Amino acid sequence: MGEESKYTINGATQREKAHFKKQKGVTFEEETIPNKAIGEPATFTMIVTASAISALAAYLLRKYDGESFEEEIREELPDGTVRLRKVKWKKVSSEAPEKEIIEQIQSPLSLIDKTE
Repeated sequence: MGEESKYTINGATQREKAHFKKQKGVTFEEETIPNKAIGEPATFTMIVTASAISALAAYLLRKYDGESFEEEIREELPDGTVRLRKVKWKKVSSEAPEKEIIEQIQSPLSLIDKTE
């Protein structure tokens, strides 16, 4: 099997890292915090392979406590191409939340018209 796309999202906390770190395909990198920053003492970038995308959906639901949200996710393709995606989920949806979020992440409609 070749390389997979990777999805990254910033701002994961120590608690979220502890919850998701044992899932296959999920890794964390500590983010650099400016000296004068206030808030969480350490935050992490969550990196998820395409095969573990359900962990990303679960993370988003946990991060927003099951409430409606809008979040930007960075996608890196195996060839190094980087794309930004915007995921919007509303709590009133009748579909299973994880399934709907995964479909949005993978949808061409979630692409934001800018690349790195």
